Amino acid sequence: MAHVPARLRSFVAARSLESCEYCLVHADYAAFAHEVDHVIARKHGGSTEPDNLAYACAQCNRFKGSDIAAPDPETGAVTPLFHPRTMAWADHFKLDGPRIVPLTATGRATERLLQLNQIDRLLLRKELQAKGRYLFHDDGTLPNRNALLVAALERLTRELEQQAIDREFAAMAEDSEYRELQRAVVQEFDASDWEAWEQGEQVNS
Repeated sequence: MAHVPARLRSFVAARSLESCEYCLVHADYAAFAHEVDHVIARKHGGSTEPDNLAYACAQCNRFKGSDIAAPDPETGAVTPLFHPRTMAWADHFKLDGPRIVPLTATGRATERLLQLNQIDRLLLRKELQAKGRYLFHDDGTLPNRNALLVAALERLTRELEQQAIDREFAAMAEDSEYRELQRAVVQEFDASDWEAWEQGEQVNS
């Protein structure tokens, strides 16, 4: 699996509302962790850039592999697979209960290759729908999209803030003046001071 930087991975997850961009199941309800998919595989010349990356559940990603096309089950013609960055999901699929119904040749080729209606996947989506946890309704709308997007972006912001803090600490550790200050503090804090501090800790414990 090609390496995707953590910051870019977080962006891809937030952009998709942390849902698989093929079967639409949210990461919280999948048996295995969602992954970042190179829509056009690296071996076919695809880049590790936002416009070639999609968030995919482990099942969709495994079934898709490095394929970029597959036979249309109706005609046998080799057909491009669904591309989340250049195509709209509702143009190629619709929901009939938990079943994902393909509407186009691309939809049919993708549904067959990714096995979107495998029985275990149907049962999971049926259960999630019953609990109100499968985001897409039959008309393709996205209830609570704004709330989910805000939550995803808040998580991304926290991750970026933590990365900034980590970088600041790393820079301090490399700073010669900071290291000199540490040495000066240790020298000033002589053995008797350490003993007094330890005794105070024992009294307070």
